[in-house]
Amino acid sequence: MRDQIKYILAFSLMVALSATGINAQESKSNKDRAKVTPTFTSLVSHDNHILKNGDVITYLIKQDPFASKVGPLKMPVSDLGVQFPITHDPSKLSLRIPLSVTNKSIGQIKKELRNLLMKDYYHRVELEIFVESKAEQIGKVQIFDTKGNQVNTSLKIDLTKPPTLTEALAQVEFKDSQWLDYDRVVLIRKNPNGRGLTTTEVKWKDALTGRAEDPVLRDGDRIQVREKGLKF
Repeated sequence: MRDQIKYILAFSLMVALSATGINAQESKSNKDRAKVTPTFTSLVSHDNHILKNGDVITYLIKQDPFASKVGPLKMPVSDLGVQFPITHDPSKLSLRIPLSVTNKSIGQIKKELRNLLMKDYYHRVELEIFVESKAEQIGKVQIFDTKGNQVNTSLKIDLTKPPTLTEALAQVEFKDSQWLDYDRVVLIRKNPNGRGLTTTEVKWKDALTGRAEDPVLRDGDRIQVREKGLKF
């Protein structure tokens, strides 16, 4: 009986050691695989983003052997354009391709730069260009009452994250708020083609509670806050 127990224990130990060896091999294999797995995966494309002065982009050439060591390069956008290095080798960063990028999409820039790199330096090129940070873009909306008097003539808004109508109205201190008609707020906006205006009546309280659409503001919008008792 004791011999059977010893045999079972010995067999269990062999199985455990064998599993440990397999796990160790798998762990080593996974580590080795991780070393060669590319880390520059495009999870979200920025190709449609139009670059503006003050934007900062990251840039990487996948075929460059120094890319995995140095990583993406950060470069600011200006009217002078961007000087794109042909390699991530720190000792050769002076070798660059100048390119005008302002008001161009990242997709367009990648296409132009790829052609230039393949012309003289690479047989095949895959580029990663992303927006690291966007330039501050400030717009202005006007808010006025029924008499046309300006309540706030320069309510500045961040155009990269523009506020909604209710968020903008929350920033204004109205002198006679008891006379405001919260069901009758009008958003006045220029047509996209620049001709004429469109007016949209918004129920302020319904927008606040989610029962009505809360329009996202644009640069140049005007908000007319009506008063109770005036029928127009």
